[in-house]
Amino acid sequence: MYLDHFSLDRFPFTIAPDPAFLFPSAGHQEALAHLHYALTGHGGLICLTGDVGTGKTTLCRAFLEQTPDNIKTAYLFNPQLSQRELLQALCDELDITYAAEASQQALYQQLNHSLLAWYAEGKRVICVVDEAQAMPVPSLEQIRLLTNLETSDNKLLTLILVGQPELRDVLQRHELRQLNQRITARYHLKHLSQTETYAYLRHRLATAGCERQVFDEAAASIICRGCGGIPRLINSVADRALLGAYARGDNDVHAPVARQALVEVLGDTSQAAIPKVRTRRLPGAALAGALGVMIVLLIAIGLLVVEPSWRATLARWITPVGTADGTRDSAGNGNNSDKTLEAAPVLAKSVADPNAAESTVAPLPLIDNPPIDPRQAAAEHLSQAMGLEAGNCDQLQGRGWQCLWVAWPYSQLQPLQYQVAVSYDDQWQLLTDLESARIRPDRVLKALLIWQAPAGYHGLVRQGTSAEVVAWVRAQLGVEWHGDWQRIGPSGSDTQAAGPDKTFYDPLLGHAVARFQASQGLTADRIIGPQTLLYLQRRAYQAQQEAQ
Repeated sequence: MYLDHFSLDRFPFTIAPDPAFLFPSAGHQEALAHLHYALTGHGGLICLTGDVGTGKTTLCRAFLEQTPDNIKTAYLFNPQLSQRELLQALCDELDITYAAEASQQALYQQLNHSLLAWYAEGKRVICVVDEAQAMPVPSLEQIRLLTNLETSDNKLLTLILVGQPELRDVLQRHELRQLNQRITARYHLKHLSQTETYAYLRHRLATAGCERQVFDEAAASIICRGCGGIPRLINSVADRALLGAYARGDNDVHAPVARQALVEVLGDTSQAAIPKVRTRRLPGAALAGALGVMIVLLIAIGLLVVEPSWRATLARWITPVGTADGTRDSAGNGNNSDKTLEAAPVLAKSVADPNAAESTVAPLPLIDNPPIDPRQAAAEHLSQAMGLEAGNCDQLQGRGWQCLWVAWPYSQLQPLQYQVAVSYDDQWQLLTDLESARIRPDRVLKALLIWQAPAGYHGLVRQGTSAEVVAWVRAQLGVEWHGDWQRIGPSGSDTQAAGPDKTFYDPLLGHAVARFQASQGLTADRIIGPQTLLYLQRRAYQAQQEAQ
């Protein structure tokens, strides 16, 4: 399939509820916080709702995987159970033995006895009931009775009801008012916004091993609007779009492929949600000119079929942003120079020094001449604006710099206070030359940064792996290395035979990285990549400036 084509380790857009792919959007993080409230032992009943396909099951499985050792968990996924079958299923999940002919009362007593024994050992029990909106009223009444299992000061069992929006209506029924009143925490999971959808696509690709954004802004916008921000639908359409781009030999997913994938997955009814390009009728002279252009294009296509050099030339013209000739897709794939900076080397003049004179660098040229690679021209002008010897990406790489091609929201580019070239209105120009009032904070911009990574950075670093740059990140965040984390191999044995690995990215550092990312308005995915490192470099630079 398309795994090798996009440098993927596994399929990024399966619809299976894999906790490894959980996207930490603001809504999902808040929902997870409500679930973690169950760990306090104060909440007897918690309710989580959300539309079909918004990630409720994935969220619950991620929560259950994160519970500490003193928490016993049960997961009930079949809502069509009688009261007795519900108790039997709960006992089965908790490994509580019972007689096959045990009555409902006997099962209740056996469950209460086991819960009291675990409570005496300092353990707590959490039960997640999925698809609760489909439970019959008698079974929901049994859920209420289970919340009565308690001591004088603590609940013995915490239940989490998970369901579709209809669950909220069910709980409003008069005969379930006692159950509704016992809910101590509620949260409704909403759809992803357009900005979150773009970050969601990037997150799933990165988790699957691809370090660049394959979907351009137009394609992501089409997928978001067509799918309504529902993750499950986004996965299905994105998977089909990747297959379509692979079949066409494209390195990126563009709007036409995304639009076709949306139609193939959701049918013609999705056309109403797909953004259309406005068209108008051409006058006679213009129509004749357009026909002439079409004839020339047909001739060119004929040449492409028979002449490989023409195909190569055209490929250079339409190379997607993010794969500049002579450079890799991300900073992590280029050669790592021994010359590194501990902070951002050049700040945007208008932000760093309001009194500084206006830049004398000429505006970047309009992209209207295909034979000249606009990305390389942007690199030359940006390097000149940074005070470096002007050069394209190949030349800059030889001097210890890396061309970093990204697609980030304006709200994440502007705070960097870093010289950046962006593609805006079909023109490459410096970010500081744009009128900030004209740009929406959530608008995703294709951008170029000329960057020097910290020593030891060679690509994305995920929690549980080792990399030399981890020591630098640890120092920046002030997280000490205690040397007592171990990596366990598939056989259960310690894979570190030569003592602790100080380059190991442990959970404590991962927590600190997530907190830092959230404080900077970034996606708190705990992945150490160019964006997180740039923000750390900016903070280090600011600290150096304040110390002087």
